[in-house]
Amino acid sequence: MTNPELDTAKGKASRTGDAVKKRASTLPDEAKDAVGKMANEAKARTTDAASDARDKVADDMQGAADTLHSAADDMTDDAPHTRAIAAAADRLDTASTRLQDTDIGSLTRDVTSFARRNPQVFIAGAVLAGFALGRFLKASAPQTHDPAEHRSDVTPHHLPQPGIQPGTQA
Repeated sequence: MTNPELDTAKGKASRTGDAVKKRASTLPDEAKDAVGKMANEAKARTTDAASDARDKVADDMQGAADTLHSAADDMTDDAPHTRAIAAAADRLDTASTRLQDTDIGSLTRDVTSFARRNPQVFIAGAVLAGFALGRFLKASAPQTHDPAEHRSDVTPHHLPQPGIQPGTQA
């Protein structure tokens, strides 16, 4: 290579190196922005899912309150158990309304604060909620109707066996 060609190549290499350095210096900022966007999207999806769950629980509570109100209406007036059921229905109504009116951030802060003040109670409640959820999921699972599952190995002696005539020996 001649000197002018070498100088041109060096100039191109220098400009390319400068461009690469400049691009490399912006990568951390772009990565931070991308991670921030992903975190915000994840937070929004989590908040939406939590809001949906909160609304579902509040609706279920309201349904239970409505059922209790209906049961109390069908019972004898002035009976102690009627008043107790009506009071429970009113409390469920109030709790359902408060739950629906509470934003997720506030609800999260309240639960976190309670868990920090009462860790044993929180863990015990979480365990009980887990058991309840497990029983609910087991009860709501589709039932299989495999006759072999429900067949007993024990046959009652007082019922005739198929293929055996009464009065004959097996």
